Amino acid sequence: MLDQALDVGRRELELLVAGEIEQAEALAHERGDLINNALARESTDRDPRVLRDRLGELQELHNRITSQAMRLREEVKADLLRTRQEGKRMDGYRSGVRGGAGVQSRFISKHG
Repeated sequence: MLDQALDVGRRELELLVAGEIEQAEALAHERGDLINNALARESTDRDPRVLRDRLGELQELHNRITSQAMRLREEVKADLLRTRQEGKRMDGYRSGVRGGAGVQSRFISKHG
């Protein structure tokens, strides 16, 4: 089962790199279930060194997945900030074109 979890984790990492967040999330749940089931069924006849090696590989893979997810999070954060700044800039242009609220004269028409 740990080998299956490694395979699922590798596919999850590939999907994260490709930007397929929803599919990667589904695989993350699957990977977690596989790991939990494997650890719950821990067999005493299995070589502990093999188990240690698989868990080490899983930890390394998990660290890479986490690193990739954090990179994607920072990209989304930067995109949201850029979008917010662009919206503020457009609001500034819009208020300049319409005339500000400070123009309060019956002799000046704001409509043309």
